[in-house]
Amino acid sequence: MKSRDVAQSYASALYELGAEANALESIEEALGQVARLTHESGLDQYLLHPLIPNDDKIRLLDQIFGDVNPYLLNLLKLLVERNRTRLLNFIYDAFLALRQEKDRVLRVTIFTPFALDKGNLQQEIAARLTQLTNMNVKLNQQVDSTMLGGLRMQIGDKVLDGSIETQLARLKEQILSEE
Repeated sequence: MKSRDVAQSYASALYELGAEANALESIEEALGQVARLTHESGLDQYLLHPLIPNDDKIRLLDQIFGDVNPYLLNLLKLLVERNRTRLLNFIYDAFLALRQEKDRVLRVTIFTPFALDKGNLQQEIAARLTQLTNMNVKLNQQVDSTMLGGLRMQIGDKVLDGSIETQLARLKEQILSEE
């Protein structure tokens, strides 16, 4: 079985348990944090090391992640026991895909030259995207200090670019093509 197929199985099981417990949002957030933290800290290498006993690895997981959702913690322990912790990022991606498919959640990243307040503008953007897509929009805002103004949205693998830089580049192209 391919790694992505195995990851899909784990993600499906975690999704079903999370749905039953009405904890999908918290599991999604914690799973993302755990996947990022294990990679950034080098914990993933420790968990994969063949000379470290699984009991020691599981004890460390309990110490570090003892306060996360119990279903997620049990998944982490199972991955250690089956030597599959390298699948954690694939599991996270598969979990996000399941949430998008089953819960109709659309993840949108907005890039702006300054931080948007959590209030009006973000709510307006989310409301408009919800209206256009008929999906539950989950916004993530990123500050890109290299931008002059405007905004750029990434929705899945598509980018909608309304930045001033892009508008100026298009205007320049129009002017040059008319000569």
